[in-house]
Amino acid sequence: MVIIELDKINKLLKKSVEKFTSFEKWSMFFRFAQEPVQRNRINDIITGKKEIGMAAALLQEISKDENERARLRSRRMYEMDQVSNILTAEERGEIREREKWQGVIADYKVEIADKDAEIARLKAELSR
Repeated sequence: MVIIELDKINKLLKKSVEKFTSFEKWSMFFRFAQEPVQRNRINDIITGKKEIGMAAALLQEISKDENERARLRSRRMYEMDQVSNILTAEERGEIREREKWQGVIADYKVEIADKDAEIARLKAELSR
């Protein structure tokens, strides 16, 4: 088992790649593989050590897969948002329609109550 303290690797930045030990090369790769600032140094390490080149290729493949998963996840979220928006719009439309008909029914109830009052008034006049 090898323990590598990645935060102490910054000291290696002063050293040239040719003077790195195998462990130092791996350490630099693990620490700086994703940092564009160290891209030239990492490329030198990759070309100098075949195993690290294979690890870099695998890392790129994994990253592509992760990017693809992120794209699919994003697309799925977009589609779910679209469905949610449609359902929300339909629900709002149903609520508006219900409110409209409740208003129409309330107006008819007022008209019926007015007519009932008018009928009652006319009955009272006739019975006199």
